[in-house]
Amino acid sequence: MKLEYALTLKDYKTFKSISKRNQQMSKLRFLIIPPVFLLVMLIFWLASGRSAMAGTQLNLVIAAAFIGLFANLAFILFVNQRRQNREFSKSHFCEPRSLVLEDTAIIDNGLHQTTSWKWSAFKHVTSANGCIYIWIEKFQAVIIPATAFATQEERQHAFEFIKERIQQRP
Repeated sequence: MKLEYALTLKDYKTFKSISKRNQQMSKLRFLIIPPVFLLVMLIFWLASGRSAMAGTQLNLVIAAAFIGLFANLAFILFVNQRRQNREFSKSHFCEPRSLVLEDTAIIDNGLHQTTSWKWSAFKHVTSANGCIYIWIEKFQAVIIPATAFATQEERQHAFEFIKERIQQRP
């Protein structure tokens, strides 16, 4: 079975969102931000002293901290989005390619290279958003986008073929 396609930015983002590395970075980000926020709040609370305006000042500081936290998260998301777009445009990820699914191996033909994997190299296969992901490692997969298939039945047939070959590996 021969499939011809070019991956899009949407396929790349889908892969990044389901890969283990992206999930770990998201968790790490949300583990770091709350303690830093609480530390800043404690410093401002201790610095406010015991004056009559301390309560009002503390409320203003809390509001400013929440606005700063929101702005920080928005900036992080913006920077990550730009980084992903740059990575994608500079990579060979989006070049036209053909993928041949044989009984003994998968052959990926790109513009600059040809890669061949035996079925024993793959751990498992998953499907998300119409794409098929054939996982080699936690962070590495062969991606077959939905645009590589003319029909849903063709995609399902390819998925079952791949799943069968991976299960037959020694």
